[in-house]
Amino acid sequence: MDAQLVTLAGAERCELVDLSLSGARVALGREPDGLLGEGEGAVLKVAGLEAFGEIVRCGSHGLAFAFDEPLASEDVLAMRAHAERIAREPDRTLRRQARDWVTGGR
Repeated sequence: MDAQLVTLAGAERCELVDLSLSGARVALGREPDGLLGEGEGAVLKVAGLEAFGEIVRCGSHGLAFAFDEPLASEDVLAMRAHAERIAREPDRTLRRQARDWVTGGR
């Protein structure tokens, strides 16, 4: 699921790979650089949810992110339902994402 990781250095588009009450794993479209390192504070934005936290692991396949405060279980369940809806409608989702990219939407 498309997401955004926002740090003091800027915003980075990423893909949410895994989500739990205490953190998330995200994949980047590139190798993480020195601006996205362990201990860096950030905000993870995905499908209307914003969670503050810290990058706790950084590797070639992405980042592990620990939330400052655990998410509500309702938020995690809502995110799972949202991901399932996206999986059922890939063409519509792809068109929307392409339109957002072209128009600068988020």
